[in-house]
Amino acid sequence: MTSHASETIVVDGYNLLRRGFRFLEVEHGLRAAREKLEVRLREYLRAIGPSVRILLVYDGAGDVETERGGPPVAPELEVLFTRPPRSADEEIVDLCHRLATRGPLTVVTSDSNDIGSRIGGLPLRWLTSEEFVDELDAALLRPANASGFENKPRKPSAAKPEKPDPDTVAPAEVEEWLRVFSQPKPALPRKPGRRRHGGKS
Repeated sequence: MTSHASETIVVDGYNLLRRGFRFLEVEHGLRAAREKLEVRLREYLRAIGPSVRILLVYDGAGDVETERGGPPVAPELEVLFTRPPRSADEEIVDLCHRLATRGPLTVVTSDSNDIGSRIGGLPLRWLTSEEFVDELDAALLRPANASGFENKPRKPSAAKPEKPDPDTVAPAEVEEWLRVFSQPKPALPRKPGRRRHGGKS
């Protein structure tokens, strides 16, 4: 769990999945729903920049797919499965107690009865799963550049002045303007079928 992130977000995985992304499990099944949630979290991390990491904790009880081989999903997103009889709630509470004094910490869960009752008084930010979904949506709708910082609108370029500065005009230009503007304007051609005084054609 070594990281240079300045903030850690501990997420109650199944709580977030079933409170905010239930349709994923209904449409694709549990394993695919987890994978799609992890994609969403990686997009969120890219949008907000490199200073945040997420610990996504799933309850492994009754799940035959708790063994995962290969490298981590991403350095800034670590997926943890608990082993029975240890529950995800217990893992989240322990993580909160260990990490609360190491820097900014956010815990994401709507479980106020179990987890909420055991992390009271810790210096952390607590978001319900529904609130975190809103935060995800807001971050992914915000335009960001490659560095993850919000793009600021460019300042409009200075408009050219309507009239030139007399001190910057060459004498030859002044003579040309005088020549052009001193000439009489040509008479406008009359439109056929019309009389000057409004008579009918």
